[in-house]
Amino acid sequence: MTRPHAVIGQPGRLLRWSLLLLLAFVHPAWSAISQVGSTSSATGSGGSGSLALAYPAGLAAADILIAQIAVGNNLTITAPAGWTLINRTNNGSALTQAAYWKRAGASNPASESWSFSASDRAVGTMAAYRDVDPVAPVNGFTVQANASSTSVTAGSLAPTVSGTQLVGLYALANGNASFSPAPGMAEREDDATGAGPNGMAVELADEAYAGGTAATGTRVATSTSSAASIAHLVALQPSTLASYRMDEAAWSGSSGEVVDSSGRSHHASAANGAAPGGTTPALAGNPGTCNYGVFDGTNDYVAVPASFPSLTTDFTITAWIRTTNNAKSGQRIFIDDQSNSGGYGFSLGDGGTGRLRFYTRAVTPIILDTNNVINNNTWYFVAAVADIVAKTKSLYVFNQAGTQIAYVTQTYTGTWGTDSGAASIGGENNASSESGSSFKFSGSLDEVSVYSGALSAAKLSVIMSQTRPCSGTASATPSGFNAFETGTAPNSATGVIRTKIAASAFGVDVIALKSGGTAVETAFAGDVKVELVDASVGAGCGAYGLIRNLGTLSFTVADLGRKTFAGISEPDAWPNARIRMTYPATGAPTITACSTDNFAIRPASFGGVTVSDASSATAGTARTLTNTAASGGNVHKAGRPFSIAATARNAAGAATSNYAGSPAASLTACVLPATGCTLGALAAGTWSAASGTVTTTGASYSEVGAFTMKLVDASFAAVDAADGSSAAEMTIESAVLSVGRFVPDHFDLATASTPVFKTFNDTTCGTRTFTYVGQPFGYVTLPEATITAKNAAGATTVNYAGALWKLTAAGVAQDYTHAPATYTLDAGLVGTPVVTETGGGTGTVAANAADAIAFARGMPVAPFAADISLSTSIQDTTENGVAGNGIIMTTTPAVFSSMGFDSGNLIRFGQLVLSNAHGSELLALPVPIETRYWTAAGFALNADDHCTQLAATHVALSNWQRNLDPCETSVTLFGRFNGGRGNLRFSAPAPGNTGSVDLTLQLDVVAGGSTCVGGAATAAAAAAQSWLQGRWSGAAYDQNPSARASFGLHRGSKPLIYLREMW
Repeated sequence: MTRPHAVIGQPGRLLRWSLLLLLAFVHPAWSAISQVGSTSSATGSGGSGSLALAYPAGLAAADILIAQIAVGNNLTITAPAGWTLINRTNNGSALTQAAYWKRAGASNPASESWSFSASDRAVGTMAAYRDVDPVAPVNGFTVQANASSTSVTAGSLAPTVSGTQLVGLYALANGNASFSPAPGMAEREDDATGAGPNGMAVELADEAYAGGTAATGTRVATSTSSAASIAHLVALQPSTLASYRMDEAAWSGSSGEVVDSSGRSHHASAANGAAPGGTTPALAGNPGTCNYGVFDGTNDYVAVPASFPSLTTDFTITAWIRTTNNAKSGQRIFIDDQSNSGGYGFSLGDGGTGRLRFYTRAVTPIILDTNNVINNNTWYFVAAVADIVAKTKSLYVFNQAGTQIAYVTQTYTGTWGTDSGAASIGGENNASSESGSSFKFSGSLDEVSVYSGALSAAKLSVIMSQTRPCSGTASATPSGFNAFETGTAPNSATGVIRTKIAASAFGVDVIALKSGGTAVETAFAGDVKVELVDASVGAGCGAYGLIRNLGTLSFTVADLGRKTFAGISEPDAWPNARIRMTYPATGAPTITACSTDNFAIRPASFGGVTVSDASSATAGTARTLTNTAASGGNVHKAGRPFSIAATARNAAGAATSNYAGSPAASLTACVLPATGCTLGALAAGTWSAASGTVTTTGASYSEVGAFTMKLVDASFAAVDAADGSSAAEMTIESAVLSVGRFVPDHFDLATASTPVFKTFNDTTCGTRTFTYVGQPFGYVTLPEATITAKNAAGATTVNYAGALWKLTAAGVAQDYTHAPATYTLDAGLVGTPVVTETGGGTGTVAANAADAIAFARGMPVAPFAADISLSTSIQDTTENGVAGNGIIMTTTPAVFSSMGFDSGNLIRFGQLVLSNAHGSELLALPVPIETRYWTAAGFALNADDHCTQLAATHVALSNWQRNLDPCETSVTLFGRFNGGRGNLRFSAPAPGNTGSVDLTLQLDVVAGGSTCVGGAATAAAAAAQSWLQGRWSGAAYDQNPSARASFGLHRGSKPLIYLREMW
């Protein structure tokens, strides 16, 4: 670009000059990396054995290309020739991502293909960046394989130089997903294969990192689908190796005072009186090139530190020069030749008046000179270019107007060499054998820079035109200070400080403010005291409670009013912190300012989390609740309080004693039952805090089973809710832990049927209205109740099912009662109930179908109406073997009140009566038999008894007398009683068989003796109808009735045909 001189009185030239200055002011600095373009491509859902990526448009030689390839199944990826692998990482077999770089040439293909070891779906991106170090473009990288989530995290890295470009490469194992870039990053590409979980998606995003060498922190992109992922964060370093603007207000010879603005921290030192000046800059005005270095030509120089590397790959040296004596030989501009042993030098006057020289001792030819092009007291922009790959050396000279006035080049042979000594600017250093005045620059030097790569004339023109705002030679006094994130945009006066983690180092940028506080005071130089303060204590900035003194931050004019304070590490937690700055750093401050944004320093995590109780129903610490087995171990009742304790810890694992938050207990998974598990509600209760440990004794869980949980505090860092801090940055979490086992608090039972008793316990009897005292009676309709497992709040615990259902018949209690209680019930014939699980925390319990009860038989009672009730409850005792577990009881039993009978609920006290019978041996003999019941006046015929049945085998025969031998007569007894009377007969014994026999009804459950049925002797059988026994001797109604049958023994008067006698 040709730049005319500014001449007073020539309006056209003056206008062009003004336009040129404007263009120079708005043009980005050469050292800033810029993005050229990007492309992406995917195989689609069908897959392929290769993937072609197109080159971005607008490429120039030495641009750096970054490529990202994502594929599945751990396939081998083969890159095209010329690409260098940065890293390849797998996340299981679902996803592989590889990152590559390549330096663009003068000409490049339209596209290149990556091949795979098998056909599969694949997707990739390619991006180009300019002004990246062409030799070692990658300053550093991180890679992180992430578990399934919508958050795709690229790990933090710490660049070793300032001015890096961060490139985020994100891959997700879902081909239908898309991305949102990490906050602060610009999305360049977002592509996917399709095919859902069988494909993959990628994102390429970048960011000009403003944080210098401070750790970047994570960069978290967000995807629309949750899946496993891989993220690379790559830092590209700028091509500038060193840049000395010489804008300092003064030099005193102290170490590092001549600032290296490249970001690589090769800060230099003035020697022997070299000093900055500012009256006649190379590019005047504001913006302009500002100050410059003044060298006396006798002994002045600037000593470059030993950290500056020996250059063995392509490089370029540039500078503005203004000599006061163009005829003087040996005027060093930039020299790395202290020992004269293989180094190089960029010099003026060695080849004669006004000639520039680039000499290199290790190659042939050594010397490259220009013609006489340099005049006295005139600024020129000069460059020495070493293309070590092509083995060429070049010199460029531009005048102050921007016109190229000289260019020479030569090809050399041999191997580029190095010198063991230190480099210097403006003259040989004191250690050199050529340290005398003959080898010092006379005049002014400015903008001395060294770049990686052999720069073209076009790029040199861009560098030459760079300007910046100038603040003068004196330090300005700011009106205040602010502090914010190191990544805050340049020239910002305000910004935020996001959530920090205790004991994890972070940095902030401190800025000096102009009057009004809306612009940066770029001319400030001085020491500032920096403190971390508690903004929750004190009425204002100066009164805030001191957390710790962070130290002193020394500004120079070269810092342009903004400087990073790195390495801040606070071990404790603070929910409301600020950065306080006071100036001057010592003595009475004239300025006290705090960061406009307050921020939290949160614990890194919760550790030592314990869940415990004292018993299954009370909180405490005696027992841990980590049981995930379906049987055995500690259990706790659902809805009952238990304890949780946790310690808030910093990044180093130590307790953060200031933490007094109230974390939420967050459920993460239902563990037990193994199938069909329903998560309940988990409440943490009220927390108390001491020395960073928080405890609650009011935690509760509403369901049965086991679960996993974590503690989450999303409110501790609430002050950062509006400053761009992500949820992940603000949230404190614990590791996931298993908690269990929970059981029901109690059972509630409810009636599910209307039970009905069987009157006389015989539904086959057509006419029945009563039941005897002592006579067992069962059910026509069984009592049945529903069981519901409940928590302490009365809600159903639906997980109490399957392997967790522990109720059995052994836990059932059936309590029969009668109103009034005067009449005692006998439940001895009540059998094992039937317990059935019906799912969802419910079941049923029913009486045994064979159940029967009776009224206990003692002394006679008058007839009464039965009023029987049944209370059914159940309990789970299976866990009681473990101390503290206890028993799960019924709170609300099922009560069946005043159960009915199907044919009358009258109860009578009865007995069966036998009478003696006498008759002829020639005839059958009936024996009177009848049932009677107790009335207030005594026993009376039970004319309502139409149901009693007895058999002949129930009659035991004994005591055969006279001519009546055993079984010469037989018993018949059949059918139901009618009106209380039965049909009992003996057959005729036959002529001559006179005598008698005693008969006894075997009403008990055990029989004795024998009987005769059909002429044959047989053992007597028990009738098991003890409710018909009487009190024939003794005091109790527990004796069988007896009588005597006589044949042919009693003859009365002849008219007497039949005689019966009571006996």
